[in-house]
Amino acid sequence: MQLVTGPLEGAQAADLTLTFVTPQAAEQLRAARALKPGGVVLLSRGEAGDVAAALTPEDPAQAREVGAAFVKLATDLGARTLAVEASEYGDALALAALAAGRREARYRAEARPAPASLTVQGLADAARLEALAAGVQFARDLVNAPANVLNPVTLAREARRLEEHGADVDIWDSAEIEARGMGLLAAVAAGSAAGP
Repeated sequence: MQLVTGPLEGAQAADLTLTFVTPQAAEQLRAARALKPGGVVLLSRGEAGDVAAALTPEDPAQAREVGAAFVKLATDLGARTLAVEASEYGDALALAALAAGRREARYRAEARPAPASLTVQGLADAARLEALAAGVQFARDLVNAPANVLNPVTLAREARRLEEHGADVDIWDSAEIEARGMGLLAAVAAGSAAGP
């Protein structure tokens, strides 16, 4: 999912827009009466796009819950473009939405398409958020890969990619691992056809 910056006026054509309400306002809206902190409900559907509501987040943790719930709702509805009103914790919401919107599809028989774009009003640093989300996705890709795909050699190659981003990467072979007294790791790696 791509993070788009700018005012929501340019995002009026969004398939799904998230608006924030106070607990008092939620009581007035029939669809939002059961709304809990961190939750998202669908308020209306229409030709110009759907509208969802959430209680205004009180802290970053609630904002992250709202971001993940919003993307889940968008995926369930098949929404491709998303827009979110400004919030004090918009960065946390956007990061959670980006992480939730990136799906691992390499090892799934059928994966539902995730939303394509997210516009969040009032972000502090969209480039930083996209970089953080890319890092989260990189880690998830490594964790989700089965052992026959992500062996020590493949992991070393993937780690080397981090050097492009300024990380200092050292790759140790079996001699270095044993010289450092990491006998358990050497013993486990002895069972691998690819070696440590």
